[in-house]
Amino acid sequence: LFVTYGDYRGDAAVDIARVWDLVTGRALSEEVAEPPCDAIEFAPDGHTLLKCGTLLDATSLRALWTYGPASAAQPDSATPLDILWMHFAADGSAVLALASNDSGDNTYLLRLDIGSGAERERRLLPGLHHAENFAMLPDHSMIVERPDAEGPVIWRDGRSAGFGDFTHRGVRAGEGEEHEG
Repeated sequence: LFVTYGDYRGDAAVDIARVWDLVTGRALSEEVAEPPCDAIEFAPDGHTLLKCGTLLDATSLRALWTYGPASAAQPDSATPLDILWMHFAADGSAVLALASNDSGDNTYLLRLDIGSGAERERRLLPGLHHAENFAMLPDHSMIVERPDAEGPVIWRDGRSAGFGDFTHRGVRAGEGEEHEG
């Protein structure tokens, strides 16, 4: 059983996490106390979990890797970004991360190596600012959550649009084809 809750250590808010055996009632992992983070997702196979830029072993809560500074194998243009949210690829072969630069003006979709956390791909999402979370759809488009006042958008074919701006065939209404709803 994976248990997490909020607490204070000294004057700082922290999230506490620990794994427990339901049969014996014994702790299977050490207690982990880190800055608050709601971005937690288990891998499709249940053996690892993502938490705010870090891949953890799901039983011991030991960090396997943390996204961070570019390694020597990565180009200089691969300046580390702030991870906003991460999800496992549907087949579990990679980690997809929504990230931004320091100012929050540029949003990127990263494909990270499942074994090391190294960037395998970095794609700028032009015009998409202040993104918060995302969900990949079967057609490889995605729904991106933004602050409430801005509302969610669909990202498809290199551009974003509000809901209803794309037809089922991916053509904008009024651009040479009839709107299909």
